Amino acid sequence: MWGRRVLAGVLAGAGLVVAGCGGATPSTGTPGNTAANTAGNTANSAVSDSNAAVGASSGAAEPPGARDIGKTVWLNGFKVTVRKVTVEKSTATFDLVAENLGPDPATFDGNGQMSLSSGGVNQYQVSKTDTPQVPGNAAGAGTVSFAVDNKFRLEQAVLTLGRAADQQAVVPLGDTGTLIAHHPVAVGVQAKLNVTDSLDNITTTVTAAEVRADVPEKHSEAPAKKVYLRLTYDLTTVGAWTTSYLGSNFSLTLPSGLSVVTAVSPIDAVSGDNSRTGVYAYFLVDDPAQGSYTLTLKSEKQTPTSTTFVLPDTVAAAGKGR
Repeated sequence: MWGRRVLAGVLAGAGLVVAGCGGATPSTGTPGNTAANTAGNTANSAVSDSNAAVGASSGAAEPPGARDIGKTVWLNGFKVTVRKVTVEKSTATFDLVAENLGPDPATFDGNGQMSLSSGGVNQYQVSKTDTPQVPGNAAGAGTVSFAVDNKFRLEQAVLTLGRAADQQAVVPLGDTGTLIAHHPVAVGVQAKLNVTDSLDNITTTVTAAEVRADVPEKHSEAPAKKVYLRLTYDLTTVGAWTTSYLGSNFSLTLPSGLSVVTAVSPIDAVSGDNSRTGVYAYFLVDDPAQGSYTLTLKSEKQTPTSTTFVLPDTVAAAGKGR
């Protein structure tokens, strides 16, 4: 507005100069006309420079619109699919589908668990969440919104899920960047371990194994630079007594030589001459998880029995990038 007033004043002054010449058509070389043209050009330049300065200081905001994302990550016992993002009125809203992989009802709460950045500089926090409680082994849709400023650029944006102290999933919103999904990776671990004491004969048969970054049964996440080796196994007892089978009956020797017990496991009571199927145990291991491992089953009175297996170096890449 200020620039326009200057220009109007200059033009008015130029009109007075022309009128003072008695209405005659001035030659292009007259001093009065040259001065008027020079002043007008200077005013126009001032207006242009002023507008450019305003644009440079404020920046043009991301234009309203929606973009399909269609990327899936695994976090805190949920399989989360980021379907699309909509930018409108300084707000970026994500449409999500969260599948609860655990047996109990739970809510995927983005508040405190998600952050949004653009150009690797600006961090935007959650402003609103609308995510329902999801029954075990079911899925629910919801939205998570972020307040963004005029520096936000969708093409450069990255959505990060998870706390900084834990493993985090990363979803690039543009065409560049690397997806970190933490897809669970099945690994080939075949083992049948048997121990016999004075009361019972216990056989443990490993039926499945996978490397993953979370524990769906507890809706918890592995610490940063760690992952879980999850074993699923069947228990069979032969004898007259009920046996309480603890996670401490297992130990795992890591590639480093360190021996660890289970990080998460239930306490299973198995009555004599009976069996339990689908029992699980989680061991916390280094990320990446490749290398040679030794799984040991022990009892209080008998010599432990062990088996050794190797996790290939493809496990880490398969889990992060799928």
